[in-house]
Amino acid sequence: IESRKPGYVRSLLNRPERILLAIVVAYLLYGGFGLVYGLAAKGYDYDQAFGDFRRFYFYAAAIALPLLLPYKSKHLDWVGRTVVISCLVLLGIALFRIVTGTSVREDIDNATGHVGLRLLVPDEITTLSLLLAYLVLVLRAGSGFWPRAISVIGIFAVIPPLLMSGYRLSVFLVFAAAVMALLIYAWASRASIVRTFAPLLAMGLLIVPGVALTPFIFPDQFARMRLDLMVRMQTDVTQGGWRRWTWGQAVTEWMNEPILGTGLGHRLIFPFRTSDGAFLYIDSSVHNLFLEVLYQSGVIGLAMFLAVHGYFVWVVISRIRRVDRKYLVLLTALFSAYLANMMGCALQSPGISRYVYTYILMGFMLLILRETAKEPAPEPATS
Repeated sequence: IESRKPGYVRSLLNRPERILLAIVVAYLLYGGFGLVYGLAAKGYDYDQAFGDFRRFYFYAAAIALPLLLPYKSKHLDWVGRTVVISCLVLLGIALFRIVTGTSVREDIDNATGHVGLRLLVPDEITTLSLLLAYLVLVLRAGSGFWPRAISVIGIFAVIPPLLMSGYRLSVFLVFAAAVMALLIYAWASRASIVRTFAPLLAMGLLIVPGVALTPFIFPDQFARMRLDLMVRMQTDVTQGGWRRWTWGQAVTEWMNEPILGTGLGHRLIFPFRTSDGAFLYIDSSVHNLFLEVLYQSGVIGLAMFLAVHGYFVWVVISRIRRVDRKYLVLLTALFSAYLANMMGCALQSPGISRYVYTYILMGFMLLILRETAKEPAPEPATS
């Protein structure tokens, strides 16, 4: 690692990276204001206020970790290997849970008393969607028999854990990450759309027998997951859906203080009917990251949050077509997994590891762009 010199940050970062980090710093400063506002002006609980500050603001600083360390193009191969190896390790854990019926947590439906199993947590589902996107792209762009054969086996292995995870969101991510990966790759590589979507047909041919065989391979686990899904969908219909209540309450709180929001540390309290007809009053997340930022930090906080992610997306889209083909599959898989993750955040509030995962993912994508994107040739001078 080289010793730091005067102007280290400026010499290391390119202009888009400096602009993005400046936006992140401004976002962190506003988060500090929301923290003080929640503690001093509103008197919220100290732990809850700092917890919200870490979730919504502090973890955004993780984007700087890949950018401020002296990584070079020679290190990028290890980035790809690390991503694939970590995803495969998680896949092994997921398959072990399915085979043994081991759950990471049990959810009790208060309305029916039914106990639902969760074989994966949302953060693990997001990571498996990244692996699925990568495997689909290898199937599309890989050369040779073995890379494609391994990707087919991998796709066949990834789908059952996602479908049986206990989360309906995972079913959405199965298709969202893969479809976006193929669309982005076709656009970035200027390839034929028809040829690009051939792997999607192959994935469909793998999904159908995979789903058909799952009840026979894992009969007890499949029956339990099917019952869980039916109970949860019935509860959504009879009680109007949990998200409808949380989203409505969040919007109501935001309308009371639209500019600054409620301040960090606020908690929404909901009445929930139990199976014996009694009501429990519990606090819950909004199940929508964008709404959580809006109602706690106001339109200013949401605008800054969208500025961070909107500018990042613009940087990637504006430069991805100039990326070295060697790294285009990896970058496209990371970017499509990021987009699927952000879409998932509109339906569920992420856990701590998923916040860190999102921003480190953004940092490594910018690093790949920095080291491999070719600058456009200058236009010839005219006399």
